[in-house]
Amino acid sequence: MSRRDSAVTFQPHRPRPLRVLPMCVGAALLCSALTSCNRDTMTKAEMKSTSAVTRGESTKQQLEPDWKSLATMPIYFGHQSVGRNLVDGLREMTDSGSSIPLRIVHSRERAPDRANTLVEFLIGENGRAESKLTDFAAALEQIGDTGDAVALFKYCYLDITAATDVEALFARHRDAVRTMRVKHPNLTFIHVTAPLTTLETGPRYVVKRLLGKSTTRDANARRNEFNARIRNAYRDEPIFDLAQVESTRPDGSRSFFRIGADTVHTLAPELTDDGGHLNATGRRAAATEFAAVVARAVTARRMATRTPSAD
Repeated sequence: MSRRDSAVTFQPHRPRPLRVLPMCVGAALLCSALTSCNRDTMTKAEMKSTSAVTRGESTKQQLEPDWKSLATMPIYFGHQSVGRNLVDGLREMTDSGSSIPLRIVHSRERAPDRANTLVEFLIGENGRAESKLTDFAAALEQIGDTGDAVALFKYCYLDITAATDVEALFARHRDAVRTMRVKHPNLTFIHVTAPLTTLETGPRYVVKRLLGKSTTRDANARRNEFNARIRNAYRDEPIFDLAQVESTRPDGSRSFFRIGADTVHTLAPELTDDGGHLNATGRRAAATEFAAVVARAVTARRMATRTPSAD
């Protein structure tokens, strides 16, 4: 096994059924959950984001170089609902006055001659991660041979639950990406971490734990485990770390909880209105980071394929 494909040692979390407690103990547990389940902030010195993107500090002047690079190569993006939030964020940003507007096309056809085009399309079925792999591969086959271009796809938070076998899913993911690379050598693949959700708190969370049912904590632990594998396996390649963006509050602190010594990041409440999808603040943060990551990948590809001039 190569260094790139080596597995990480993140310990999977399996929910344990809780025994029925005496009423007084259950009441105490409920009270504790109501008052402390949302204590998921770190000190700024400990977990402050290094990216102005996730802190919402980017200005038009800071973004302009990213947009210019972004507009030099077609982009193919397969997604579902959170991806739609991201695309909406890109539209909102281009409509706000960027001098290099990104043309966004909802299609499974090859991008037109204009390089500054994002071709976005829905893939698979939420709740079936493997369907995203097969459908994105099918979409690339339909698009056919291209010149230099960028390709990326993402899972939905519904694709990775408390019951997901993360090791098996990542093995299928890695194999599918390898196959797509062989078939489409002109594409620069950008890897995407899986999105997160906020946490259940209060009586609903307590009842689920008392009954031994899985919670959003269990599902987010699995998503974090999958994301750790993505970051480890592709650490030398472009990664759009959507999970990092989603877990970073506007002030730079991170939303998380702990399982033993492990830190499990979660969707920051400030970035969502429903616990899973992105609101206006979340859309802008995700779109800005998307632009930055794609722009860096495009620039690196251009430099790698540039033919040295003769002396």
